Amino acid sequence: LVEGLLTERLNRRDQAIQEITSTWGDNQQVIGPVLIVPYRYYYTEKKEVLVANRTILQDTEVSQQDNAYFLPTHLNIEGQATPKRLHKGIYQAVVYDAILDLSGDFSAPDFTPFKLGKFDILWDQASLAVPIHDLRGVQETLAIHLGESDLPLLPGSTLKFYPQGIHADITHFTAPTGPLPFHLKITVRGSDALQFAPIGVENTVHLTSPWPDPSFNGAFLTAERK
Repeated sequence: LVEGLLTERLNRRDQAIQEITSTWGDNQQVIGPVLIVPYRYYYTEKKEVLVANRTILQDTEVSQQDNAYFLPTHLNIEGQATPKRLHKGIYQAVVYDAILDLSGDFSAPDFTPFKLGKFDILWDQASLAVPIHDLRGVQETLAIHLGESDLPLLPGSTLKFYPQGIHADITHFTAPTGPLPFHLKITVRGSDALQFAPIGVENTVHLTSPWPDPSFNGAFLTAERK
């Protein structure tokens, strides 16, 4: 009887927390930014063609388009998370507002490792993606500063395996000859966890919060905590 009562109360608690977090924001995972540069490459394949009523194999040039993905050389994240408790009946859930400042730079995109033959880089179709797990928690109209331009951010990351998030189309983009700096300030709402992916070559995350007893997970623990 006691076990049945406990199970019922636990289920009610989980349901209440789910109802709170579903309207506020889920656990947040921030990835990126990722620079996406489309390119068109060419190769030769043999196709059957009809010549003088005979079918012969002829070399034909075929083109296909794909995307190249470039990660930051330096990724710096400064954040401040402010937690609060929300109640539903006798149950409560801890949620947070987080102000995040992402900055860093990309090295000039290098297509040499792709070992392509003939190809065209479609610089004018390049974009910048910032995957975010729960976009409902984003509170303002966003823009990212890239190089010398301020680019408006639109819903959807455009990344095939992580579609949630935001992206910016980089209009009038030309081949950069040096480091390409970026800066993005974003406010997100979430609950349970705030996670970052260390996708840069060099990553630094500095997060402050009045929460007295945080726990950490992932592949890297904090270098310093106080």
